[in-house]
Amino acid sequence: MPPPGGGNSPAAYKREEVLSERAHRILLDVPSPALFDVPLLTIALLLAGALLLAATVWLTLRIRRAVRAWLLRRRFRSAASAELRAERWFVRHGFRIVDRQILRRGELHVDGEPYRFDVRADLIVERDGERALVEIKTGAAAEPDSSATRRQLLEYGVVFGVSALYLFDADRERLMHVRFGALGP
Repeated sequence: MPPPGGGNSPAAYKREEVLSERAHRILLDVPSPALFDVPLLTIALLLAGALLLAATVWLTLRIRRAVRAWLLRRRFRSAASAELRAERWFVRHGFRIVDRQILRRGELHVDGEPYRFDVRADLIVERDGERALVEIKTGAAAEPDSSATRRQLLEYGVVFGVSALYLFDADRERLMHVRFGALGP
């Protein structure tokens, strides 16, 4: 069958080829190659930008993790140092260190169901036959107006059942005797 427009000329065959290609694209819903005519430099820059963004996110996460770990180590060193200073203070002031980092299991009942939990006190000291539980704090947590510290001391008093509770401010080397008023039902 001769191509439209007549003849067997190369131009006629080229026209038929172009028309056939367009028909295939329309029928197959294939996008025109012009949509993919993005310069190679643009693609390279986009890939470099994506890699740079990924590297920045990865590095930021690594730095955050490292800073958190460093702060945690520093906090533990500070707590250990405070406990050591406190122990020396108690010995200098005539106390005997009975135990350190004492773990006790507590229990409370919620709607009749037991709920068990663990608490860990810093020290138990003794002087003149009286045993006392000591909570060692630094900074703002060493103040009696710290609600978290008060709750912790109250919980320790109930769980350990000691006759005396002390709050020791390791920064100021100040010992505070803590007593709670009568508790309601």
